Amino acid sequence: EWVEQWGDKITQFAYTYVHDRQLAEDIAQDTFLRLYQWHDRDPRRPITPGWLYTTARNRAVDYTRQAARHPTSTVPADELESKDGAWDKRVAVQAILDGLPPTDRECLWLFYYADCSTQDIATLLGLSATAVRTRLSRARTRFADIWGRD
Repeated sequence: EWVEQWGDKITQFAYTYVHDRQLAEDIAQDTFLRLYQWHDRDPRRPITPGWLYTTARNRAVDYTRQAARHPTSTVPADELESKDGAWDKRVAVQAILDGLPPTDRECLWLFYYADCSTQDIATLLGLSATAVRTRLSRARTRFADIWGRD
């Protein structure tokens, strides 16, 4: 039931780090395997979505460290325009997000896509709510700067 309810969200969350659909699915699968093993050791422990996000984040960070590279946008500029010459906003937004640092993408994704409050994000990331609001503010500013240039 946890895989059905949270599988897609955890996969998409992992994708914000690794920019590879197959690898994101592997990270999500590994996250749920770890959940099963963790819960099997002590079934009385409560399971929370925060545990899933934190585990997926840690696995994705491990991969990016092993790969020793920062993900950047892989969308060619000619793919950002639609046939009538107008910007395809969704693709443009994704390209900008792909170019942002992982901490910015993570906060923006959790706040806007996963509908987490700043307090929820703080709990997931082990930060204070003030630190999360600061990260969100800086991430929004970076996003707006890039959006304004393009």
